Amino acid sequence: MPLRSQFAKEIHWLASTGITTGWPDGTFRPVTPVTREAMAAFLYRFWHKVLLGMPTDGGRRPYGGWFAFRSGLSVSVSAPQPYTPSSTAAGHEGYPAAVVTTVTLRNDTGGAISPFDIWVSADSASQEASEIFDMDRGIDGPPDISIAPGSSASWKVAFGVDDARDVVVRIKVFTSDFGTAYFAS
Repeated sequence: MPLRSQFAKEIHWLASTGITTGWPDGTFRPVTPVTREAMAAFLYRFWHKVLLGMPTDGGRRPYGGWFAFRSGLSVSVSAPQPYTPSSTAAGHEGYPAAVVTTVTLRNDTGGAISPFDIWVSADSASQEASEIFDMDRGIDGPPDISIAPGSSASWKVAFGVDDARDVVVRIKVFTSDFGTAYFAS
């Protein structure tokens, strides 16, 4: 699209964010009427890519991969490993299996981030998993210090699960991003 065309700046922004993909021939046709289906796609992509900072794949990443929120906060979750809770652990009662994973936050925002602004949860076999607290094994929640810009922090999280081979970990952010990332095999 020529830069001097009407709406060129706006169309370039829409294309750069992935809100619009244009026509199959690579044009954008700014004066062509928009169908309801196309408008629904635009609104959906705007909501997920701009407002939530999430890709249209729902924020799903493989274990070990990174999810970057639009603020510059990134998160990664290691693949869950079998876990045996200590005799003083809480949260695994009534579950046939337990797993442990490592959550890593990387702060590339302009300010400090509290790990308590992050909520980690999991599902297993389409059922909500139960977070395990096991102080004897150092599994007692996120670090209680803020993560400075340019820094990272990691901590272990364990869950009582129905099926250790079928675990999806959710990371929900309660900062200006208000987004959710999902990690699964």
